[in-house]
Amino acid sequence: MAQKKRRLYQFTIRSLLLVTLVLCCLFGWLHNRHERWRREAINLESKWELVDCEPSVAPHCVAFNQGTYTCIYSSDLTTVVGKYTIDPLGLPKQIDIIDTNRGGMRLKGLYQIDSDRLIIVRSDPNENRPQSLDAKTADTKMVYRRIHSSRQ
Repeated sequence: MAQKKRRLYQFTIRSLLLVTLVLCCLFGWLHNRHERWRREAINLESKWELVDCEPSVAPHCVAFNQGTYTCIYSSDLTTVVGKYTIDPLGLPKQIDIIDTNRGGMRLKGLYQIDSDRLIIVRSDPNENRPQSLDAKTADTKMVYRRIHSSRQ
């Protein structure tokens, strides 16, 4: 009887250690994913100036700031405001822009940030998300340059 209790005790301790190890690994994995997402969101939050587009669109600047998207067209200073969401953990990274000026129209796209260069490829509204950053698979490919604020 005493030996049975001892075996049960050893089994319980092993199970508890195994569960603890699994939970620690899961927490570390989730923390790493959250940290990568946070760093990518901070990297995107900036003002960007359009430098190239296929097909051609009016020159504009965009700003991403904590889930809010603002686009200002250079020609007539028209402002388009909306919301955006990102999934930086997918390959390729995904972005959705919701244009609140036009009744919540959702533009699905992909993006890539290389230092001070942002590439966004997107589909037209109600179309499927592009599959790659190649301009052939998307309706619009835009290349932006980060605008650095001057500190005085």
